[in-house]
Amino acid sequence: MIARNRHRIWLRIGGLALLCLALIVALMMLKPPKVLPLPQPKESLEAVFQTDIENIRSFTVYPLNYPAYMLVQLDGLFAVEGQPDYPLKETDIAFMAEHVAAVTPAERVDEWVDTPLNRANFGFVDNTVRVTAQLKDGRSIGFQFGADAPTETPSVYFLLDQDQYLYTMPASVRDLFDQGLHFLHTVPDISTTDTSDILEISVNASERSVRLLSVGTTWALTEPLPYPASSDAMQRLLSTVQQLRLAVFVTDIDDQTDLSSYGLAQDTTTITIKRRDQASLVLELGADIHGIGAYCAYEGAIYMVSYLALGALHHLDVQGVAFQGITDIPFADVKHIEVRTPELSRKYSVQWVERVAPNNQLVLDENGQVQMDAKIMLEGTVVDADALTKFYQRLEAMQPAKPLPLDIDLPPTPKLTISVYTKGDSRILSFYAMDDGKMALSMDGYVVWAYEGQAVEQALKILRNS
Repeated sequence: MIARNRHRIWLRIGGLALLCLALIVALMMLKPPKVLPLPQPKESLEAVFQTDIENIRSFTVYPLNYPAYMLVQLDGLFAVEGQPDYPLKETDIAFMAEHVAAVTPAERVDEWVDTPLNRANFGFVDNTVRVTAQLKDGRSIGFQFGADAPTETPSVYFLLDQDQYLYTMPASVRDLFDQGLHFLHTVPDISTTDTSDILEISVNASERSVRLLSVGTTWALTEPLPYPASSDAMQRLLSTVQQLRLAVFVTDIDDQTDLSSYGLAQDTTTITIKRRDQASLVLELGADIHGIGAYCAYEGAIYMVSYLALGALHHLDVQGVAFQGITDIPFADVKHIEVRTPELSRKYSVQWVERVAPNNQLVLDENGQVQMDAKIMLEGTVVDADALTKFYQRLEAMQPAKPLPLDIDLPPTPKLTISVYTKGDSRILSFYAMDDGKMALSMDGYVVWAYEGQAVEQALKILRNS
């Protein structure tokens, strides 16, 4: 009886084992075919092919998305086949020649078996970045770049013709050869060494025109309206002009060039930089390129230029460069100030006198300059200088609440007018009340900004209470 039960137990165990085995087989049959794992790099290498650069007769580059081109060596220099005068970037060409003369993969992956599955797995399909080279000693070589490799540093799979191994190569080497010929064309230097040589900056487009003029040590807008420029904004703009550069050559302009295909036939944006000791720099911007740059005509050729390089020049407008304070005249330069409201009218004169210590010695600042104090006179009577000084400091510290349309219609009468006079200059500052509680500032008849009405009233209160 016991033996019979044991027999039944073993039968059940055996049945369960067979059932599990059947399930495993069924699951394996249902799963998709397993793709072989990509081998990992194993070892660093020295050059797997090497010759002297002088031994290269020519090499042909097959970029992924550009026509192939051949570079031939003539008298120690490489030139474009059939275009010996084509100007090439010497540094890039030298790097390419070095990689042709000394093929040095990053790592060896495994022995290479040329099958359709392996070519698909490692990115060696029909359309790959390839290079072939003819050597003066009669030999020839070729290599191609595949898919990105799973390595810590960016690299791609790499095959050398007539070699038995699969390698990895730094992605930067692939990128060097994956360039159209126009990327290797030289690009002129349009930077400005010394920003003090810049006399004028203008941007003219169909929808706007902005012109800035250097006036001594400061800058001022002259178009579309006369207005002082912000020193901070001009510093940034001049830094952009100083480092301005073109990115990539596209084509020379001749009678056959279709300018409309580059957006350069009409409705262009013209940037002009006038310089003291150099010819004016004129750039004409055309069609946008994927939101990161534009086509640019310069001295008979078309280039690509990035918006990053153009900086504020790309979208230069009045509010981007206009002075944002209420007055650009330092208090130390003021000779007279007139303040007028419907209920208040005051005329101040400012004299600057040397500060004298109790020992009758002149007080010097940290730079050894004599310190000056303001002597304020109201209608010919000397008054406390604090009120007018604090009032003016409040004006200097105010920042705009919002920009305004340049052609805004203003009320017929201002709420406040401040006239500031220096030895050779003046500013007429008129404030107009707006419906939202702000005040529009008219500087010498031109409006750019609105300021908080309450802040203007608080400044005016200082004079009323004095």
